[in-house]
Amino acid sequence: MDYSKLPKLAGDSQGAQPPAAAPPSNIPSARHAPEPMNTGYAWLSIGIGVILLFLQPNLLKYLFGGTVPQAIDETGAPMRYVDSVFFLGDLAMTCFAIVLILEGLLIAFTRNALVILVVFVFTALATVGNLFYIIYMMQKGYTLQLMPALAVVFGVYIAMYQWRLFQAARR
Repeated sequence: MDYSKLPKLAGDSQGAQPPAAAPPSNIPSARHAPEPMNTGYAWLSIGIGVILLFLQPNLLKYLFGGTVPQAIDETGAPMRYVDSVFFLGDLAMTCFAIVLILEGLLIAFTRNALVILVVFVFTALATVGNLFYIIYMMQKGYTLQLMPALAVVFGVYIAMYQWRLFQAARR
């Protein structure tokens, strides 16, 4: 094997290249530049939000006058949907599905600071609502609600992303 054809090691000073020049100071750093639009992430977010709406359709059915499954209380008597434990869970997940759809639309179509702020506030409220729903259900003796727990985790991530996007859009 001919070792003379191999590239020189970093510590070898013979033939070493000078370090690259620093970028001019008038170019904004990547830390301050707005993040590029990622349409793949946008469509994924919208798609998952729509799927969640199909998985949790009862609240939308109720709001638009459709029929929802009959809920019963501990004694077996029928009760209104809005008084049942299902209503809070459907509300929490529907809000999160709407957050995902708004997030996707935000990423794909706008960089307006006011729009970003409004979506950020809705995201924060939906995330806190899912967290309170988890706590409420655990206090009633139910196990950890998996979908709202995932909504809290992803909601925190989405809110952090939106906050950075808002700060970049304000500049």
